[in-house]
Amino acid sequence: MLALKRIGEDVGIPASVFREPSADPRPFHQDPEWVEEIADSLPFRELMRYKFKKKGHINVLECRVHKTWLKHCARKYPNSRVLALLDSRVTLGSTSKGRSSSKAICRVLQGSLGYILGGGLYPGGLHICSAKNRSDGPSRNKRVPPTAKEFPPWLLALRKERYTPFDLVLIASRVTKLEARWMRLLLLLGGDIEPNPGPTRRHAIPRGPLDMTVGFAPQTSGRMQSCVVAFEGVADNFAIFGVGRGCCTVSSSCLWRDPVFFWSSSLPIRLHHHWTARFVSSS
Repeated sequence: MLALKRIGEDVGIPASVFREPSADPRPFHQDPEWVEEIADSLPFRELMRYKFKKKGHINVLECRVHKTWLKHCARKYPNSRVLALLDSRVTLGSTSKGRSSSKAICRVLQGSLGYILGGGLYPGGLHICSAKNRSDGPSRNKRVPPTAKEFPPWLLALRKERYTPFDLVLIASRVTKLEARWMRLLLLLGGDIEPNPGPTRRHAIPRGPLDMTVGFAPQTSGRMQSCVVAFEGVADNFAIFGVGRGCCTVSSSCLWRDPVFFWSSSLPIRLHHHWTARFVSSS
């Protein structure tokens, strides 16, 4: 709201709204909704299925399945970043840290290390509830359920290397799920608003000369003034690019020429993204 007021927009929101309590942060055990959207929209197929010869603890067996998946990725997708959706927090935590208080799980993790290093894998994991886990059906001798949703817009934009929608989704996921849905709607509706809007001015208002004596000791301000004079003397040997229409398009050499000029005149500076330094001797 403060950002809108700074650019002169009258939002007209009652003052009582600002006295409402802020949204609670999302608890660690609540999965972000964008993870569920990935699980519901991406197509999955069954890669393999096998039975264990011996009975064991469910956490150890799930960790062995994760090891099998790493072995498959090392053979089919070497030198890759791979992501697993897991409904076991024990497997997710132990594989992310590479250790566990359980000796049985540690033995499985030691066996997985060869596939990670040898295959050049960078594995990661996200927690997903069992109801959204599409691999839960085949583990119960059922078929892989079909997709339940279309690709979310932020995922389509992410594939086109447009990261802003997903950044807004991540910001909204910081709070609880119900509040996050409203926050995502507001952020996406206001996506064309400048992230850090400043005051709008049609004409530059000169600031005046830079006073280096304010807020500094006399010795410090004297050294600063000497540095600026020497700085300008070195830059006098290089050409300055033009200034027009209240805006300066400069290269690095122009910035070296007279930084105090831009401060005193309040002219905005638009830098070349490649920072080309084209020096032309004045002689």
